[in-house]
Amino acid sequence: MEPFDYSGFDIRYQKGSEILRVEVKARDFKSPSIRITQNEWQKMVDYEDSYELLVISHEGEKVLEFIRVQKAWLTLVDILAYLHNQRLSKECYRSNRIENLIGLQLNSRGYGNDIVINWHRLFRDYQHQNIIKYQHSKSSGFQQM
Repeated sequence: MEPFDYSGFDIRYQKGSEILRVEVKARDFKSPSIRITQNEWQKMVDYEDSYELLVISHEGEKVLEFIRVQKAWLTLVDILAYLHNQRLSKECYRSNRIENLIGLQLNSRGYGNDIVINWHRLFRDYQHQNIIKYQHSKSSGFQQM
């Protein structure tokens, strides 16, 4: 049995011999980016088929949706391999503005980079078999979209 090292993910779930590691990211519905630390990125790569991202979007205190990205690393690689399936950007050629999918930014401690992922583009606005979306309905709670 592996040691209980929770660095790089928030939840560890085990059923029989299957172990699932889940990193949870809560973001404002209008904010298109989530931060992944270098350690979280490395765990995503190391546990490629048993690491998930759970993006919870909210507006104030109201949770609007959950997006479950199963096999996060393999899903991300697959999405990037098929960039032609992404909708066209609204940013014009040769303009000073760009729409990032993945970028780097100095972390809060100032000694390394965080990976910044545009979750709107890569997960919310994209259809993939490993991306499961749940949206809140007043009448019935959360429903799969």
